[in-house]
Amino acid sequence: MQWLEQQNATLIERLGEANTLVSDLGAQDRVRKEELARDIEERDAQRAAAEQKAQEVELLNATLQQKDEALEARAAQCARLEEARDAQAVSLTEKEALIERQESAILTAEITLTAAKAEIEEGTKCIAGKYHG
Repeated sequence: MQWLEQQNATLIERLGEANTLVSDLGAQDRVRKEELARDIEERDAQRAAAEQKAQEVELLNATLQQKDEALEARAAQCARLEEARDAQAVSLTEKEALIERQESAILTAEITLTAAKAEIEEGTKCIAGKYHG
């Protein structure tokens, strides 16, 4: 019987040790669960921040695309304005050449008119001299 009591005492002691181990494992489990919960919260916060940044990047990308399209439109408008300016410059050059030709024609006409007036005056004097003389 004494042997049985000793075995029982040993089993009770082992049971106490097992209970202590289970208690320690339970405490470790709780600590790990708390750490896991904090890690999950941190991951979720990082994910939310990353999603927010992604939305901001998409918005910036859309804004940049709009600005790029506006710049392309301005570049096309500038090209059209340059073409119009070049056409006007050619037209202006042609008009200046026409004006120079017209001025030359006017000078020629004035010289011809002056010469014709001189001939008319000479003819008038001649006629007047024939009738008076």
